[in-house]
Amino acid sequence: MNASGGLKEQKAAARAAIKARRESAGAAAALKDAAVFEKLVRLDAFAGADLVLTYISGRFEADTRRLIDHCLRVGKPVAAPVAFPGGEMTFYAIGSPDDIIPGARGFCEPVRVRPVSATARTLCVVPALAFNGENYRLGYGGGYYDRYLSGFGGFSAGLCHNEFILDIPVGDNDIRVDLVISD
Repeated sequence: MNASGGLKEQKAAARAAIKARRESAGAAAALKDAAVFEKLVRLDAFAGADLVLTYISGRFEADTRRLIDHCLRVGKPVAAPVAFPGGEMTFYAIGSPDDIIPGARGFCEPVRVRPVSATARTLCVVPALAFNGENYRLGYGGGYYDRYLSGFGGFSAGLCHNEFILDIPVGDNDIRVDLVISD
C-alpha cells in the first residue's frame, strides 16, 4: 500500500474491510480450512516439531481447532498463547479440549497451568486477518506476535484462505512468517 495517510490509519481501514469480507465467507470457509489443515500437517516442520504453538481460532481466522485436536490425538505437544498487558505473550500447554476457556478481548485461551518454552524445532502457527505475498501479516494491531516472533528461533507458518492474501500495509516492526499456508 502507498504511504498516503498514516500506517496506523491504513492498517485500521484494512482490518475493517477484511473483517467485513470474512463475515460473508459462509460454509465455503470450512472446506478451505480443511485444505489448509491438510497442507499444514504434511509439512516437514510439523512432522519434526517438538512442540506446536498455535492460536485458538476465532471467527476472523483460519481454523485451528482441527489442528489442536489432531495434535492431542497423535501425542504431539501443543500450546496456545495468553496475552498480557504490556504486549507480552506466554504459551501454555493444552492437554485436552477442556483446557481451552474464554479469555480476554473475546479470544479463547488455554488454562494458565503449564507454560512452555520454544526450541529451534518448535512450529509456531501464526494468526492473521490477511497476509501479503512476502509473508507479512496484518493482525489485530496489538503487535503481540511481532514481538514474539522477533526472538523466536523455530519455524513460523501463517494460515490463510487464498482470498486473504492481499496488498496490506507493512511497517518497520512487522515480522514475516517463514511460510504462508493457504487453500
